[in-house]
Amino acid sequence: MRSLSRAWAAVLVTSLAMNLFVLGFIAANGVRAAQMPAALVAKAEKAEKATAVKPPAQAAAPQLQRIVQINTKALRPTQLAVRKANESVTAALLAEPYDAPQLARALEELRSATVNSQQAVHAAMLEAVTGMSAQQRTDFAEASKRTPAERVLLVGR
Repeated sequence: MRSLSRAWAAVLVTSLAMNLFVLGFIAANGVRAAQMPAALVAKAEKAEKATAVKPPAQAAAPQLQRIVQINTKALRPTQLAVRKANESVTAALLAEPYDAPQLARALEELRSATVNSQQAVHAAMLEAVTGMSAQQRTDFAEASKRTPAERVLLVGR
């Protein structure tokens, strides 16, 4: 019986210690938040707002999907070339011993594949937008907008 009460006493002491730790942690965070300068809080809120994920405008989303669906056969090979070039860069980075010329060739291949892919996407967009009404172009432009944070971080796309 005595060992059972010792076990319960150990459980109680452990529980009390954990509760005190959690309360101390919460109190420390509260004190630190109260001491945080207002300018720092404003910067944090601004950064959080800038990186918030926004869905694309609903009116233009079907148009974008239509462009991709219509041009899948033309776009797919360029996407595969970009993926293959990315794999070449990865292989060059992981190669032992490191071969700088191999990495340079892989990066040039990636640059070329990316440019070709972008040209194909832009051609498809130009073709699709040519047949749109003024309102459809406006809707499409709204869906294509990116905030500065989205341009840098590619958030929401």
